Amino acid sequence: FYLVVTCKPIYFLSRNLPAKPAEEAQKHRQQYEEMVVQAKKRELKEAQRRKKQLEERCKVEESIGNAVLTWNNEILPNWETMWCSKKVRDLWWQGIPPSVRGKVWSLAIGNELNITHELFDICLARAKERWRSLSTGGSEGGPYHDMLHSILGAYTCYRPDVGYVQGMSFIAAVLILNLDTADAFIAFSNLLNKPCQMAFFRVDHGLMLTYFAAFEVFFEENLPKLFAHFKKNNLTADIYLIDWAFQGDYSVFEKELFGGEMSFDRKADVNSNTNSE
Repeated sequence: FYLVVTCKPIYFLSRNLPAKPAEEAQKHRQQYEEMVVQAKKRELKEAQRRKKQLEERCKVEESIGNAVLTWNNEILPNWETMWCSKKVRDLWWQGIPPSVRGKVWSLAIGNELNITHELFDICLARAKERWRSLSTGGSEGGPYHDMLHSILGAYTCYRPDVGYVQGMSFIAAVLILNLDTADAFIAFSNLLNKPCQMAFFRVDHGLMLTYFAAFEVFFEENLPKLFAHFKKNNLTADIYLIDWAFQGDYSVFEKELFGGEMSFDRKADVNSNTNSE
């Protein structure tokens, strides 16, 4: 046997076999033509899918480009008067473009503590002195290890009464992805100085209980069915809100900053819009 491959139907031929009946040959030809039609349909469908993806990508890129222009030309120069407007809120919840994210975050967090780059340098120098006295020759970490280490070390010198608490590294890590080291330290210190964060990082039990109670009231008002489910299974706020205060989803973190303080009622609002029950 030998195989004949052409654009026409495929036949297995043999010199010792009689020719195929006309009816069988017609049947095979129809089957082949149906296969060709189905293959062309699949190719067309795939081409349409790729075209749609490209159009969506172009649309997203155009939207981001327009958003960058709006942030740079309209919002950032007039931050004090525009930051609480509906336009800014809508743009914020669509996602801040990476090219302006650091600037926007710095403005949103603010610098009520009036921390300067010079103060950061002083705190970092003190931290390095401590590291040298405690050095054990440990191995280095990833590409952002030094920046993260610098921010957390400088903060322990800036706020020795707070020191380092597990969970701080998440907030610092998110900030250093969008800000240089000194600006990330300024944002980090001011963010942790907010009442909600400070209550948990300093383990102020009385204030923590107040936040737990406030969250549960807000939780019950906005998601009564889910609240009832938690209540039925004895899932009280103190079980999960401590980790929630220290960590969270990146997109949620960004949305929380719009409110000025990452309080738990704000977290509940953000998450109820981000995730389904």
